[in-house]
Amino acid sequence: TPTPSFADVQQRHFRQTVNRTPVRTAITILLHHPEIASDITNTDCLANTDLAGIDIFKQLIELLSANPNLKSSALLERFRGTDHYTPLAKLAKLELPGDVPALTAEFNDILKYFNDLNTLARWNYLQNKLLEYGLTDAEKKEYQQLLQRQDQPAPSE
Repeated sequence: TPTPSFADVQQRHFRQTVNRTPVRTAITILLHHPEIASDITNTDCLANTDLAGIDIFKQLIELLSANPNLKSSALLERFRGTDHYTPLAKLAKLELPGDVPALTAEFNDILKYFNDLNTLARWNYLQNKLLEYGLTDAEKKEYQQLLQRQDQPAPSE
């Protein structure tokens, strides 16, 4: 068997040392394919999400929204000199399995996951507030809508 190149060894090391989380995966996808961010029209799903790294993910989305033609290297360069540059550069070196349509689907699944987390966080907040203080009329309406959403069957695939 041929001796692996330094790049192969380095790539394997990154795969082993970078803990793959939804946020890191979404960031990595954006670093490799910033054009995927153009499909994002609503970032409300990130409002109540407090996952590690979500703030940098939000910054990437905002940056790509304001500059939709940024390429990967220019996107990464925007973070040079910040605390985020080194972790982003490490993620940018990772190779992603799959083609752009598969990565877009994975990215959209991650956004749906963030939306589900956001909905759950909001429901928990309203539930706790209801039990402790009561809800305003607007919050009661929102709470009812969230309850109705929970009662609906999941769409079949």
